Amino acid sequence: MGKTVEKSTKNNFIQIALIALLAFGTFSCSDDKEEDVDIELSETELQTILETEAMAGLADSTLSEIFMGPATSGKSSKTSDCYSVEQSETGFTVTFNNCVLNDTDQANGTVTVSAAQGMDTGSFTATYTDFFVGAIKLNGTRTITIAGDENLGTLGLSALSDMTIEMEDGKVIDLEGTRTFALMIGESLSSIGFSITGNWNMTIGPDNYTVAITNALTGSGACESITEGVMNLSKNGVALIVDFGDGTCNTLATVTYPNGTTQEINLTD
Repeated sequence: MGKTVEKSTKNNFIQIALIALLAFGTFSCSDDKEEDVDIELSETELQTILETEAMAGLADSTLSEIFMGPATSGKSSKTSDCYSVEQSETGFTVTFNNCVLNDTDQANGTVTVSAAQGMDTGSFTATYTDFFVGAIKLNGTRTITIAGDENLGTLGLSALSDMTIEMEDGKVIDLEGTRTFALMIGESLSSIGFSITGNWNMTIGPDNYTVAITNALTGSGACESITEGVMNLSKNGVALIVDFGDGTCNTLATVTYPNGTTQEINLTD
């Protein structure tokens, strides 16, 4: 009974963290342009850079619930009307049939999940082969590590991705790297805090982007967006800096271009 309650509590933490990760993984940018810059970063480019991790992780919540829950305790079990689970010696296989993930598009296809060192660990690798969420096709691997202290109300989720994402319009995005999301649960929405760290590379058509979060991106439930942190962003080898602020509750970030020109961006459109 105690183990069941423990799993249930951890599952609730996982759901909250993943929902928050998706929510804070998507930003909007203003259309303001600065003249006299050495390179231009368009609104669409920045949105894609920040949203791709959320697209790659559309199935994370469901897979984490299955991994940490009772569905993995039997040889074979039907756990939902829209997906089935088949356990193996190294993990399990999930077959989705028109599942709605995170209130988004329907998911279809099969994902193979393998545990790092057995089913009792907090880490697993999901392998996608022509897996569809709506019209988005996912291929590649994603290793999820779950950590934290439930007694202290903290949870960390780290994702190591080596993925190819094909969009409905045929655009192909290659994503490789790590992103870690930490959630601090409070007694009220305003006291919930989060931080995002990581480094990842992306290729979109002929363009390559390298992202390094040098100061953790942080915020809380009291504000609409990230309020602090610094991201170094390189486009085809040209370095840009995105500063999300000093902790003041607002919706603005500042981009600094190589020649010193700055541009203010509204994160919530």
